[in-house]
Amino acid sequence: MLTVRDTVRTLYESCRGLTWTHLKNSTQGQYVFLFTSYLLPRWGDTKLKDLKAMELQEFFNSFHPRLSPKPFA
Repeated sequence: MLTVRDTVRTLYESCRGLTWTHLKNSTQGQYVFLFTSYLLPRWGDTKLKDLKAMELQEFFNSFHPRLSPKPFA
């Protein structure tokens, strides 16, 4: 169970151990890549209770159009 002291990094570690094991290997790999390349370097030590919607939105907006969603085939 997560607490108010938990960070984005502890959420990542918890999800990776508890829920990602049920995902396809390719999905797990994508999640690991996105977290280790983008989310953890910026937000890893941020407490979950301190995350702000506007800061997250600005962060994700900064990737457009560099990272665009994959089209459905």
